[in-house]
Amino acid sequence: MLVDGVRVGRSPVGPLWVPAKAVLVQALSDDPRRFEPGRDTQLVTPRAGDALVVTIDLRPSVLLRTEPEPADLFLREAAPGGDSLLGSTPLRLLPSRLEGRDFRIAAPEHADTLLAGDALLALAPSGGPASVRMRRVAPHILPAAPKAPPLYRRRWFQLAMIGAGAALTGTSAALRHQADQWYDRYLESSDSRAIPGLYDRTVHYDRLAGGTLASGQVLLTAGIFLLVTSGRR
Repeated sequence: MLVDGVRVGRSPVGPLWVPAKAVLVQALSDDPRRFEPGRDTQLVTPRAGDALVVTIDLRPSVLLRTEPEPADLFLREAAPGGDSLLGSTPLRLLPSRLEGRDFRIAAPEHADTLLAGDALLALAPSGGPASVRMRRVAPHILPAAPKAPPLYRRRWFQLAMIGAGAALTGTSAALRHQADQWYDRYLESSDSRAIPGLYDRTVHYDRLAGGTLASGQVLLTAGIFLLVTSGRR
């Protein structure tokens, strides 16, 4: 042991008389690697007439690891404010902070784990890692919203297909009539300059009538088929 840099013997040491001022107390190990840096020294300020007991805890800290990681570590408290969050694993804890205390470990989709600090010290007696495996629980899955039927299964869409098919079929008849009229004009014309134009108009309306009729029949047939088959489900 050193007091203000002066070796005073092996612990426990005392009683010692020191001046009433800030005094640096330091513990030295035969193997300095055994101590963690910054934990072997303590600064005390005795007043005149005081009797102080200085205790330096040189036990290695405990490395708490969990499965899964990270997990939140809480110090359990009886106060109304609830448990206090200490940090997330992996986390190093001093033995003095573990002794006589209870802890709670929480992680998503895992049940909370309650542990006593003394039990954690027992898991890592020489300062090694203390591993805690948490129990996995099934996540709360909200029921899936019912899927809306596809568009082609909806009744209004089927009726719209039938209506559109009927309208196109009727339009094809009107276009066919136009084609026939232009064809009659083509046959009756004796003007060599007008004949090509009359023929082109006849072909144009004839093609429109054919395409409109084919499209209308496809829509009409598909709409009736979907309407009938959907009613059977």
